[in-house]
Amino acid sequence: MSGYRRRLHGGGHRITQYLAGARELLHRYDDAPPEARAVLDAAADARRFGAGEHLPQSFVQAAAAAYLDPRHWETQTDTWRATWFTRALTYTAKPCRGVPGPLTPKVAPPGQPRAADGPLQLSDYLKQHLEETRRLDLPPAGFWAAAEGNLLTIDDRVALADAARRRWRLRLAAELFDAPAQAGHSTALLGLARIHLSIGDEQRADLLFARAADQGSGEALGDWYWLRKNQGDEAGAHYIDRRAADAGEVASMLRLAVAEMTDAERDEMDERFRSDLAEAAARAGHTDIVDYLTALTAKSWTESGAAQLEREARENGYEEGQGYLSGLWRLAHDAEARTRAYEAGAAQSHPEALYELAHLREEAGSAEDAIELLRRAARSGHDEGASALAWRLRERGDLTEAEYWFHELVRRGHPDHWMDLASMCLSAGDPPGLCTATSMRRPLERSS
Repeated sequence: MSGYRRRLHGGGHRITQYLAGARELLHRYDDAPPEARAVLDAAADARRFGAGEHLPQSFVQAAAAAYLDPRHWETQTDTWRATWFTRALTYTAKPCRGVPGPLTPKVAPPGQPRAADGPLQLSDYLKQHLEETRRLDLPPAGFWAAAEGNLLTIDDRVALADAARRRWRLRLAAELFDAPAQAGHSTALLGLARIHLSIGDEQRADLLFARAADQGSGEALGDWYWLRKNQGDEAGAHYIDRRAADAGEVASMLRLAVAEMTDAERDEMDERFRSDLAEAAARAGHTDIVDYLTALTAKSWTESGAAQLEREARENGYEEGQGYLSGLWRLAHDAEARTRAYEAGAAQSHPEALYELAHLREEAGSAEDAIELLRRAARSGHDEGASALAWRLRERGDLTEAEYWFHELVRRGHPDHWMDLASMCLSAGDPPGLCTATSMRRPLERSS
């Protein structure tokens, strides 16, 4: 019997009790009356958008009110309307077969009474369930207003503000960011900078990136660098890169190190890397670097090979395996062999091979081939391929299909693409949140 099985077996009735309680939590949510369902949805949305586990009752009550159906509210008695929140908490606090209820008051320390208006805590199991089932649901405007007017922590407020920003609720996001930004909160300053940049106010964005950088934000330095770089301000970008390098930002250190190299030093570095690559090939039983890389590429399409490649990439300072592999191919100076390796994977419809081959086709000037390869990768579940496809479709004016893929990426759990979609709609002259496709319009309209 495995260690895990022994531990589960030893837990005996406790495991059975937990599983029964978990099922009861879902039943309790599904069968909740409207007022309790509104409270649970509001709490779940706050948690999935980054708020901490202890939610102030004043916030939950104000937020949940926005989830209540106005028509249902109007048909209720004055007594019902006066006691809806109390009844909702009574329902959500009731234990479920030996485990705490869906939403319960925070447990007081030993020897201290529990405060009647103390913070509320959502069940971890229900939180995970609702993160999945509600991932496409956008909360009503009253949810964000509740975050503005109630006693959340500064970090909770900033987290919800950034969630609003990524869902294109820019005015509400700016209001939530404002007070923390005034107090010098680096993430709030960065969020405001990104809002101003997204609406084309580069001057204000520049000032806010600078303030966020002064408060220690490495992300702000990176965004600020690219803003100046895209504006053609090479001197300003270089100054920011030096600041970022001094602060320990690896990308900036690498850019500056390469920029300061002479051609002879770059050649020497490449030769040293090729020598190391040849040694690695020999250890793997290959006499030729290209044969080694071809085998390594094919192996990367298996689960074990991909895991090994990721480990080697991290050991060599890369964030992900395919980027590392692409760097090795560039050192080999054999574009044809690299293309053949990825063609072999694409013939097997491997998503990563399709994605990499698309980039090679694009570099060779075959834009249509690249689009079709990205389309195949995206349909196979490759999220980077879907993102690249959506942007290329947008750039060439195929907005209907671009819209579909941005929506699909949101469905797959990448909410930042709400902003890409909204930006595309604005650029196309549509009002915010009103793209043409019915499948896209419906989830966006729920946020208004």
